[in-house]
Order: sequence, then structure tokens, then C-alpha cells
Amino acid sequence: MTRTLTLWMGIIWLAVGLATLALFIPSEFVAHQLLQHACAGSGCFDHQLTPRVAASLRHSGFSLAFYASYYTGLAAVFALVWTVLALVLVVRKPSDPMGLFAAMAFVSFGCSLFGVMNSPAAEGYAWAPVAQLLNNAGFLSLFILLYVFPDGRFVPSWMRWVALAQVASLVGSTVLPHTVADADSWPGPLSILPFASLIFSSVFAQIYRYRRVSGPIERQQTKWVVFGAVTALLCFFVLVVLQNAVPSLGNTGSAASLFVLSMGVATFLLIPISVAVAILRYRLWDIDVLINRALVYGSLTISTVVVYIGGVIALQALCRDVLGQDSDLAIAVATLAVAALFNPWRRRLQAFIDRRFYRRRYDAARTLAAMSARLRDDVDLDMLVADIVGVVDQTVQPAHVSLWLQRETAS
Repeated sequence: MTRTLTLWMGIIWLAVGLATLALFIPSEFVAHQLLQHACAGSGCFDHQLTPRVAASLRHSGFSLAFYASYYTGLAAVFALVWTVLALVLVVRKPSDPMGLFAAMAFVSFGCSLFGVMNSPAAEGYAWAPVAQLLNNAGFLSLFILLYVFPDGRFVPSWMRWVALAQVASLVGSTVLPHTVADADSWPGPLSILPFASLIFSSVFAQIYRYRRVSGPIERQQTKWVVFGAVTALLCFFVLVVLQNAVPSLGNTGSAASLFVLSMGVATFLLIPISVAVAILRYRLWDIDVLINRALVYGSLTISTVVVYIGGVIALQALCRDVLGQDSDLAIAVATLAVAALFNPWRRRLQAFIDRRFYRRRYDAARTLAAMSARLRDDVDLDMLVADIVGVVDQTVQPAHVSLWLQRETAS
């Protein structure tokens, strides 16, 4: 049964991969042609520039041809990374249906996110309906992957009916006559309500599986996927906030906005990388260290920036009250204060996070440190053995503890 399923998954992956790549290439050429012309209206490609923004781009020293090449090149790199990771999964896990399904999702999603497939500008091309179906299938398969990750089973079992309902919604939205003409915003023909249900159901499936079903290895795999997805979404949220806070970053077509677009693409590559690592089971237990470091240094960075900005503002206000003007001394004092507090604050954050999120490991480390201090003073062998056995039983909590000592023999 497993061999037959693997064979069919391999055939489906090959067919979907070849079809997606075959449609991605012409869609890239169409997007490149469209992006070289300014457009204002409802029938434009999503990332086509308006005449006003195009004039601003030329004023900055960039042409529309450069913008078109940059955008399509970025889309090609994005698709290439997802496709390469899909090939790695196929080569390393050729008999694993979970790996083959993830590879299919990678190819269909990576090759459709930045394409012209779902744009009204694609209307009139013969391949547009098929390209649109594959585009939506890419979005859907990435979420359904979370229904069955990491062992390939629907957990709970009724999630399979949710997946069938999502597939039916996808097919219905594609075959109904309102598809291409109304697909003017992400996620395309997938309406907001089905898309929200996708997010909710996939998150619920992973939480339920993690708490009720998963063993140690499956939980590590889930941690990898959640870490990659959450990190990508947080970075994307920061970029959105920066775009709204800094006008130059939000000016579509400017060099700064192109940089933000590149950073957004780079952050979303964390998702396939984390999924691939989880499926390949490569250095699974390193995720605990990564999460710990992310919590510590993320909190440290945010708190340090807040303290530094607040210190500069407060000291500058004090200088204006005392001296009647701003002073560079306030900036210097705030910088030296933050530098002096950096390491003590980092150690306190590390201890707090260990106590709050890694309590068992934190208690074990403290117990072992206390035992090491006592061992220097223990001289009685029976007390030493009892101490060691007690510490092991307290920290590791095994079903049975015994200590074997080799007797020293005379030479």
C-alpha cells in the first residue's frame, strides 16, 4: 500500500512540477513585458507602476526596464529556491509520501506567488485558466501540508473532510466565470473566508497533533516548521510597519522599496527551509537552541533599542531645560549606558527565559551545578553514591536508577 501510494505521489509530483514550470516560464515573459509599461486602471498587473510612480522611478535613476528585470529576476530566484528544495526532498526521500507531497507543494507555490497567473492582465492568454488553477493549488497544498505534517496522516481524522471541502472550494472558485477578471488582489480567487479557514484549520491541526499525538521526534519537527513560519511572519510584519513609518520605504518603485521587497522574499524562504529540515530530520534538536537564542536576542534587541531611544529623548529634554539647547553629550551618555548594561541585561534575560520557557532544563542545570559544588566536599563513598543517584533521579526522572562502581584491583 505504501509503495503504491509513493508511486502515485511521485507521478503526481512529476506532472504538477513539469506543468507548473512550463507555465511559469511564459508567465515570467508576460510579466517582464507588462512591467516595462506604466499602467493605471483595473486591468493592470498587480506590480505594474502607475505613471506617477514610474516618473518618480526615472527621477531616481532607474528605468522601467530595470524594474521589470529586477522583479522577474527576484521571482525567478524565489521559484528556484523552492524548486531546489523540492528536488532535495525527492532525491533524499524518494519513498516518503510526506516528502513527495511537500515537494509538490514547494514547486507549485514557489513558481506561482510572484507570477502574472492570477492577474487580470493575463486574461486572453490560453494558458491563464490552467495557470490560475495551479496557482491556487499551490496556496492550498501548502496549508494542507500542515494538516498531515509530519507523518502524512490526518490528525484528527475528520481533518480529511476539511481538506476535501477546501479542494472543492478551490475547484469551484476556478471554474466559476468570475475567476481571472476579479482576481485583483492576493490571494486571488481564494476569497477571504476560505483563506481564513485555511489558516485556522492548519494551525488547529498542528496544535492538536503536538499536544495529543506527536512523539519526541515529531514535536521537534513541528518546532522547526513553527519557528520558520513565525520568524517569516514576524519579519514580514516588521517590514510592513517600516513601510508605513518611513515614507521612502513605502514609495513603490523606489530603490528602498525594492530593497524591502527583496527582504520580504528572503524572509519567506525560511518557511521551505524549515519544512525541508524537519522532513529530512537534519539536526532536529538544534531547534531548541535556535528558539532560545531567538527569544533572548530578539527581546534584547527590542528592549535595548527602546531604552536607548527613550534615554536619548529624556536626556535631550533635560539638556534643553538646563542648557536651553540640544547636546551631543546626551547621545554619548545614552550610548555608554546601553553598552554598560548590555551584558548584565542579556544574562538576566537568559535566566528569565530559561526559568519561564525551559524550566525543567533550568532546574536540571541548577541541580547539577549544586551537586558539583557538593562533590568537592564529599569524602564518604556511600554518601557520594546516594547523592549522585538522587540527583540523576531528580533531573532525568528515569524508571530505575542504579550505579555500578568498578573495584580497583592491585597491580
